[in-house]
Amino acid sequence: MSDATWTVRPATVDDIEAIVDLRIAGWRVAYAHVMSADFLDRLAARRDVEAARRRARFDDPSTRQIVGECDGRIVGWGMAGPSTDDDAPAAQELYALYVHPELHGSGLASALLEAVIGRNPASLWVLGANPRARAFYSREGFVADGASKMLDGELSHIPEIRMVRLAS
Repeated sequence: MSDATWTVRPATVDDIEAIVDLRIAGWRVAYAHVMSADFLDRLAARRDVEAARRRARFDDPSTRQIVGECDGRIVGWGMAGPSTDDDAPAAQELYALYVHPELHGSGLASALLEAVIGRNPASLWVLGANPRARAFYSREGFVADGASKMLDGELSHIPEIRMVRLAS
């Protein structure tokens, strides 16, 4: 699929199940070294709950959601909106960016990022133990600003770092 042709378009409510599936697949690939197999397996069991939660909040006018599509299949997703941080270094925050592993290196992630936040100043949170994502964001002009926090609940042992792009 790495040589496949993809397109980027605004997400619709009909894309939600595919977005949730993409997110679960992404976590299984990117976080297997820091999250338990049991936790990752339970993501699929909670798929319908996650889809219902996303459907209920889909029409939030303050957020933007973009998908990448290839042969009628959702293979990428990006979501952004106002910063959630009290000490926000930028007004805009990238909440999510996922690309199907078979399309890593295809340029889809850059296209999704451009479509959802443009070249505007923004911040994002990324797992410290996600070197692939951190390298991608660095290439896109983001730098770690020194802020960090721990994930919630049973993942509270896993740190996230904030990355910021102030100008491009």
